[in-house]
Parts: sequence; structure tokens; C-alpha cells
Amino acid sequence: MMTTEPFSLKLRAIMERYRPDFYANPFIQAMQEGQINEQALLAYVQQDHRYLDSYLPLYEEVFHKVTGQPASAVTKQDPKEYEAHQILLDLAGTSDASLQTGDYETLPTTRAYLDQLTAAAAEDDFVGLVALAACPFDYGYLADYLIRDGLIKPDNPFITWVGYYRGVEQSFTDQLLTVINRLAPMVANEVQDRALAEFERSTQYENAFFAQVMEETYA
Repeated sequence: MMTTEPFSLKLRAIMERYRPDFYANPFIQAMQEGQINEQALLAYVQQDHRYLDSYLPLYEEVFHKVTGQPASAVTKQDPKEYEAHQILLDLAGTSDASLQTGDYETLPTTRAYLDQLTAAAAEDDFVGLVALAACPFDYGYLADYLIRDGLIKPDNPFITWVGYYRGVEQSFTDQLLTVINRLAPMVANEVQDRALAEFERSTQYENAFFAQVMEETYA
């Protein structure tokens, strides 16, 4: 019997192509070296908070459309990643979580990334879901390899933060990939191709998202 490889393997292939680019990212490089840049960490937390405020409702909407159930029904993970943000705030020397809810600018890359995800979701539910998948998938994949490749060692101050995201087998990501793999054979090849193109664009934005906080810090 002929079997079709899971669609998620194509997502892995895309992320594998971009792994060197992530490794060369100034934010990731500083993290590898254990350098704590308080300004950059605070900017990252703020931008991620702003991003998740828009990402999560969009994800919930698309997930419900394609599955008929709320995303919260299949995962118990903290969707707003408060624990992960607190790790970085602690490294930056502040416990003031209210910094995230203050009046600060949404940086251009954050806005462009959210616009891309919104457009992908408006184009097609499957395309949108795959574009949205890059966020948890790329983090899990990158965190896993940063530790596997010895770039984040046990004594690195960022080990707890990286470990928080490690692995695409986490419940949120694994459940999402299960849905994508189930739906992929039901959509046309052209739609699959569009989904992969948008996943790649999301992956590029993920890398740029890290870089922008370093650019903001040294502007």
C-alpha cells in the first residue's frame, strides 16, 4: 500500500534550511554567548506580548473553523507564555510584568508579521493554519537544536528559557501538527503549495522578529 509522508515533514525541511540563518541572528548569537542585554530582552517581551494579543484570537478563529472545537480543548499550555516572559524579565533584572501592558510601539516587523498571518487566514483556512503553525513549530525546533548542537549549554543563563520551548512534541505544537497532517490530503496541491509558501514567510518573520529587538536596542 502506498503511503504519503506527513505534511509536517515539509515544515521540518523548511525550518532546516533556515536553521543557519537563525544561528547567525544577532539575538540568538548573544543568547548563545550568555550575554544579557536588558533593553533587548525587554523589547522582545513587549513585542511578543503585543504579537500574542493578536496571534491568539486569530489562531483560535482558524483552529475552530477547521476542527469545530476550541483550541483550548486540545492543549493545557499557557497560551500567553507568561512563564517564558517572566524568565526573560528576571534575566533583565525586573519582575514588573506590567511593563508588557504599557504604552509602547508595535515595531514594524511585528506589525508586518501579523498582517501576513491575517492575510493568509483570509485567503484559506488551511493556508492560514499552516502559516500560524510556524510560531510554535519554529520555536520548538530551534530550541531543540540549540541544545542538541551544544550552542546553549547547561550553565547558560538562557537554558531555562530555551528549555521552555524545546521540542515540536509539546502538546500545543503536536496537536496542531496532527490537525495539519490530517487535513493536508484533503486539500488541493495548489493549496498545499500556498500553505508551504506562507509557512516559509512566517519562518522568515520569526527570524526577523528576533533581530528587530537588537536593531531597536542599537538604533
